[in-house]
Amino acid sequence: MENPFKYGVEVSGDDFVDREQEMMELRRELLSGKSIILYSPRRIGKTSLILELFRRLGGKIIAVYVKLYGVETEEALARQILEKTSTAYPKFDRMLKSAQRFFYALRPNFTITPDGEIKVEISRKITPQGLEEALDFPEKAAEELGKRAIVAFDEFQEIRLYNGVRIEKLMKAKFEHHRHASYIFAGSKRHLLLEMFSSEDRPLFKFAKPIELGNLSASDFKPFIVGKFRTTGGSVQEDIADRILSYTNGNPYFTQQLCHELWNLTKNVEGMGEMIQAVKSIINHNSAEFEHIWGMIKSKDQKNLLLGMSAEPSANIFSTAFIRKYGLKTASNVKKAHGALEGKGLIEKGDVVELFFVEWIRRLSGLPPLLSVEDAR
Repeated sequence: MENPFKYGVEVSGDDFVDREQEMMELRRELLSGKSIILYSPRRIGKTSLILELFRRLGGKIIAVYVKLYGVETEEALARQILEKTSTAYPKFDRMLKSAQRFFYALRPNFTITPDGEIKVEISRKITPQGLEEALDFPEKAAEELGKRAIVAFDEFQEIRLYNGVRIEKLMKAKFEHHRHASYIFAGSKRHLLLEMFSSEDRPLFKFAKPIELGNLSASDFKPFIVGKFRTTGGSVQEDIADRILSYTNGNPYFTQQLCHELWNLTKNVEGMGEMIQAVKSIINHNSAEFEHIWGMIKSKDQKNLLLGMSAEPSANIFSTAFIRKYGLKTASNVKKAHGALEGKGLIEKGDVVELFFVEWIRRLSGLPPLLSVEDAR
């Protein structure tokens, strides 16, 4: 039987957990023409939320999902926008006729594969005018087809890799005149998104409404956990489901990961001992990755800060006692190390992002795990 708990992949439908309040707000704002900044730490589920929104809206909208992670050129950006937008047309021939009217500087070549997938090639070097045409395509397609386009730029902060401020200016100049398209600017690096949309000297200053995703509440997540065990012929005690959510703090990724491992160990979870065994199994499975991350950190201050934050998750990292205890010398050193770790995606809003990396660091330091044998008694 397939494991019912999914992590590390986008989920939708029955595998999607709650987010009904955020879903309603996104739907209301986007369909009324408002654009959204959607930010959250990694592995909170923003991509799944976007794709589930698109699934629910279905044919009512033109859904354009562009993931900017790994998209390092303007040509690649334009190609993604064109490919995703072109699928909204009911017939390939009709889309080609529209493209002939829309594109002058860009001159894309559209082809369709035997399985119906549309591919785009841009043979000439892209110009600012060509990129403008690509950015306009969802708006023009929406106007022609009588629908609203919703364009989601996932990991939007990655546009900084190719002269981001210039692209921001171009987007602002085009998007502020669009009446049939709304935009989602999503990202996992909160400080970079805030810099883009909250700094008065940036083109997209206050262009969109911010929505921040947090962890899920126990009242929403608990029925999902209990139900998934039950529908696959197993069971989990309700007090264990409570302990799972207390341990993961309702983080969607880590909760699903822990439940996935628990389900693999036993379909009928009856005690804390099984939960502790599952946590140990996850740490063992991921130890090579954690060793690699640790080895890539060359700064002693960054390592010491991670050690301190893992040992004392609620401590004031700028206090004299913390600085002395973990060999950080000065508050300035702490600030510098914190900024560097935040830039690497290891720290977000004052916490180490990866729960099981914290457990691995505690094991490395000889500290007891956050979830210890005493919890099983």
